[in-house]
Amino acid sequence: MVAARQDFLDAGHYAPLMDAMSQTVRLLTPPTGTVLDAGTGTGAYLHRVVEKTSYESIGLDISKFALRKAARLNPNTLNLVWDVWRPLPVAANSVDTVMVVFAPRNPAEFARILVPGGHLVVVVPTAAHLAEVAAAAGLLNHQENKHQALIDSLATHFTITESTMVEFAMPLTPGQVSQLALMGPAGHHERSAETTKALAELAPETAVTASFEICVFMQIH
Repeated sequence: MVAARQDFLDAGHYAPLMDAMSQTVRLLTPPTGTVLDAGTGTGAYLHRVVEKTSYESIGLDISKFALRKAARLNPNTLNLVWDVWRPLPVAANSVDTVMVVFAPRNPAEFARILVPGGHLVVVVPTAAHLAEVAAAAGLLNHQENKHQALIDSLATHFTITESTMVEFAMPLTPGQVSQLALMGPAGHHERSAETTKALAELAPETAVTASFEICVFMQIH
């Protein structure tokens, strides 16, 4: 799962999302501020945010295998193996921006560690994301009305201030579609014979939609 994620991201397929995410976080974070990436994975999104900046940065992920790659990519980041559902090992009022890309969210802890006026930036896929290959790759179905569900899940501690759609086409080979299947939650499950057959029947190249929403939240005081 970790290897598939790193290979897919290193190939640049999600570069437009990384650029948009980086721009959003940098506009919200002071020049010498602190950014925490909850569920940092291999560190690719955080790397795009902090490179050539003076930010302090923290990366948290439950996978030690992913964190090893993140530590090599972001050597100046404090990378910690940590379950985001637990109380975070970070002081109160010490982080300017928390970023969460396809990872679990702990609203109470995010609110605790953010400085007054700090921001939470969350990336979620839309219903259109990977629609062309979802069935063939055996991908998990996206939750209906994910935007409102996200707002509701954070409502006790945060209010949404802006939302940006990022959508682009990716020309993918069957092998790259297979990487997509392995890098997400579905990667935990054994691949069925039907999925293997469907992947083998894909065209040499498929135009696949990547569709995301970048949501910015502020604390409720």
